[in-house]
Amino acid sequence: MNTVTTGIEISTKFVDEAGSIMQVDLKGYLDQSNTAILEKTIDDIYSSGCYNVIFNLESLHYISSAGWGVFVGEIARFRVAGGDFKIAAMNPEVAQVFMLLEFYHILEDYDSIDEAIRSFNSQDLSIKEEIPNDPSVKRKKIKINMHEFKELNNENGEKHNVVDEKNDVKKEVTPASQGSLTESSTSKISKKSMKRENGQKKKNDENVIQELLFVPRRPVPLKEMSIYGKIKSIIGQYPLLGIWKIKKMLQHEEFGNTKINIIKLYFILKELNLETKEKRYRYYRSI
Repeated sequence: MNTVTTGIEISTKFVDEAGSIMQVDLKGYLDQSNTAILEKTIDDIYSSGCYNVIFNLESLHYISSAGWGVFVGEIARFRVAGGDFKIAAMNPEVAQVFMLLEFYHILEDYDSIDEAIRSFNSQDLSIKEEIPNDPSVKRKKIKINMHEFKELNNENGEKHNVVDEKNDVKKEVTPASQGSLTESSTSKISKKSMKRENGQKKKNDENVIQELLFVPRRPVPLKEMSIYGKIKSIIGQYPLLGIWKIKKMLQHEEFGNTKINIIKLYFILKELNLETKEKRYRYYRSI
């Protein structure tokens, strides 16, 4: 079957004698203006009872976020039916966006059509258990990593720093030593209050004036933060989240149900120098 429309040409064929694997060849570009054609093609394949599909992107020069959304949105029902989508032969430009936006967590990709066909022929239950597309596996991995980070933060116990005003040196205070420090500070204050009452009164007056002039800053709620602040807040808590997980968290009520295009989110992360998990982890360690 061949379908030609503005900007894209789509053709389909079976690649095995049993008619269980369908190859979809895409040529041109895929964006909001022609995604409906691809959706119709996928619907027809599903209705035919074929659930194993290989998309040949060798001659596809551009895919917008709407185009990628078709693959991501349609794959679920094929997997429920026992099939899958395979992406094959992406050109370097398309492959770069595919990797940067971490679509490999959802879609399997192969360098050639033959490799994709062989992956269907050799697929069994033991292999499926190892595929990172299993949502339960990804959630388990994220939970383990978050637990490790909490242990890293707490492995030395809670500590507080205080400043010795006389020597301008920071001292570490543990709960055991905190009581003795408080007693020492109280005794020093009481001694000072007995001497030079006039000077002390003057200092107290100055302190009152400073307190009246000082207006504490109200912490900004997450909902009212800019998109940059919201993203940095998420990364500050969960540095190992992928770009799709960050997008999902932004849609939570706590962050004001913020909706953002996945590609725009990537460019914001790049602007913040946080486009990779390694960079996000370094940021997490620095705050």
